[in-house]
Amino acid sequence: PGYTNRFTYRWRATQYGASWYHSHFSLQYSNGALGPLLIHGPTSENYDVDKGPLLITDWFHVDVFSLYWMEIVDTADRTMFKPPAKLINGRGKFLVVNSCHDGTEPGCDPETCNRCVPDEGGYYKTGVEHGKVYRFRIINTSTATHYRFWIDSHEMTVIGTDFVPIHKYTTKVLNIAIGQRYDVLVHANANTEKSPNFWIRMRNCKNLPLNGKCPLSNATLCTWEESRQGILSYDLNSNQTADLNLEPDSGDLKCEDADPSLLKPVVPRTIPPPDDSPYFRNAFPVSRNKTNEVRHWSLVQSGQTFIIDWRQPALLLIQSGILAPDEWNSSYVPIMVNSTGPNQWTTFIIESNWTKIVLDMNPGLGIPDLDVQIDLHAVQGAHPMHLHGHDFVILHQGKEGELYDPEHPPELQLENPPRRDVVMLPNNGYVILAFRIDNPGSWLMHCHIAWHASNGFALQFVEDQRKILPLMVNNPDYPQVVQQLRQQCDNWQWWYSTECKYMGEVARQDDSGI
Repeated sequence: PGYTNRFTYRWRATQYGASWYHSHFSLQYSNGALGPLLIHGPTSENYDVDKGPLLITDWFHVDVFSLYWMEIVDTADRTMFKPPAKLINGRGKFLVVNSCHDGTEPGCDPETCNRCVPDEGGYYKTGVEHGKVYRFRIINTSTATHYRFWIDSHEMTVIGTDFVPIHKYTTKVLNIAIGQRYDVLVHANANTEKSPNFWIRMRNCKNLPLNGKCPLSNATLCTWEESRQGILSYDLNSNQTADLNLEPDSGDLKCEDADPSLLKPVVPRTIPPPDDSPYFRNAFPVSRNKTNEVRHWSLVQSGQTFIIDWRQPALLLIQSGILAPDEWNSSYVPIMVNSTGPNQWTTFIIESNWTKIVLDMNPGLGIPDLDVQIDLHAVQGAHPMHLHGHDFVILHQGKEGELYDPEHPPELQLENPPRRDVVMLPNNGYVILAFRIDNPGSWLMHCHIAWHASNGFALQFVEDQRKILPLMVNNPDYPQVVQQLRQQCDNWQWWYSTECKYMGEVARQDDSGI
């Protein structure tokens, strides 16, 4: 802040595939500070043409920072923070379709409905040649939306999840959570007699398609959404409508990952079993054995949310030799993960239990005269959990409404389980993840719904803390890196205390900082 800074990020590329870079400062990436990141390498299946990254995202027409407080405060009208548009590689048609018939049927007639928005913008369009196989790297970079994605009259052969090549499987539809990446092959073999153009579709996994019937007893609870968002064309010069090839949508409203049995990594791993003793129902109890220690993250019972002091990042504390957990600010929620030998793993049981707690909010958040009561709870819904610094293995993924029972723990998949870095935590459910302790550093685990991360749905873990400083010192660029780190912190301190003001007062940090 206050300076023109340029950074060079250098890391060892030990994996390959599709990902994305994005700002991790508060809600900044939701305003567009992001882009695709491709690391080229071999694939488990052959193809003819690489179409590159396909970024799918929701999009707001106002600055997302202006929506933050509307999102976290439980108001009567919570539609303000729902994204009004969606994009494929930056392009999209802006058309809000909601019912003006008391929720009983979809429809948008501008003559009778003041909720209609004109059809504006342009479709993403890509050309294919009949008989060839095309590779698409689909990346969900959304703020708040998990998408159901498909292409009319085409199947997708999935060959990779996140940075992990998998044995292929074929599907017509993919549910793609925020942060997740799917590497797919599309065979250009459709019947083009009606039209050479086919719709590329995406919709919120909780919304109905335009031709869908509300499965709920109270139809006013249903929302309809236009899913036609891009065009796959066998003739880019053709103006024929893709509606001639229109396919019905299944109307499935589940926001679930693909069946874990389908996600079989090409390079197999066998995971050492975690301690099978019962786990207590409070935040972060640790059950230890020699090769795999277990932590239970119960979101409500942890009793606190994550917040980082931008002026004092974790790496600076480590570089300064502050290593003991009790010397850290408790709001950092530091979890110390240390290895005592090779092939040591740690396991996290993450549970999203829906419980309401009334909390008094005292003044001190930078907003004048704020003294209200709010409902504090683990937000109901599915949460895309993302791990920094590692792939994790999915030992068990519970179903919606299924909470973890320590007296009857589930059977774990230890032989070649699914491996990725974003997994869907089911609504009011749980997931059991494990990763190998082999990458010293300060890392995050967080929900990738931007509102939730900004609201503190995260934890920080420091991995092999006593190995971090020697790695830094032994780097030939260490003096320059430390100088740059400290300079950046000084810059922030200056800007925050002198330039970042509201009504003449220094603005206070009002979110988690990530």
